[in-house]
Amino acid sequence: MARVFIGIGANEGDRLRNISRAVERLEAAPGVRVVRMATIVETEPVGGPPQGPYLNTVAELSTTQSPRELLTQLKQIEWELGRLPAPTRWGPRVIDLDILLYDERVIQEPDLVIPHPRMHERAFVLEPLAQLAPDVIHPVLQRSIAALREQVVAPSLDPSTGSGSSPEPVEGLDSALPRGSTSLTTRRTILSTPKGSGRPRARALVKAKARVEGPRPCG
Repeated sequence: MARVFIGIGANEGDRLRNISRAVERLEAAPGVRVVRMATIVETEPVGGPPQGPYLNTVAELSTTQSPRELLTQLKQIEWELGRLPAPTRWGPRVIDLDILLYDERVIQEPDLVIPHPRMHERAFVLEPLAQLAPDVIHPVLQRSIAALREQVVAPSLDPSTGSGSSPEPVEGLDSALPRGSTSLTTRRTILSTPKGSGRPRARALVKAKARVEGPRPCG
């Protein structure tokens, strides 16, 4: 069984529901088991046209599918959830599923690059990935995920306080997760913004059920 990490994002429609449905379909896919999910964070979009904020997380999978088979599976799930070909690069998305890491494999093909070629530059990927796999080594850069995260997050320190943008817990997501999944916590944060400047409306993402810190196993 291969150990795989998938980036999950959504910024159109019911974002939490879209993530939940994507994880549900991953769990139902042949030869795939969703092991854990990281905390869900709200982030500003990177590049592309003006659009709303994303919800992002990372899921750890255990799978017998090959990288090519898994890519096909992710594209199928995106299509089932209503994602259409984007007219512009980095446009808004109902759901976005990316293979970040597949064991220690390095693949360079026209439509399949592993590790994800921009993951080491993106706080919205490294923040949740570091929760699940801080000691995993990037097979190309030969640096740990925790070290890559520090490299990206450290420049966003608040010069007035010297503190970083520590995410704030919102509320539990029991009602938004697939049946049988353990509770997670979503956090209201813009990863490059100092603590306390998050959007007030982010607190209304879900109704209060429970507050659970950190990554939790699924299933």
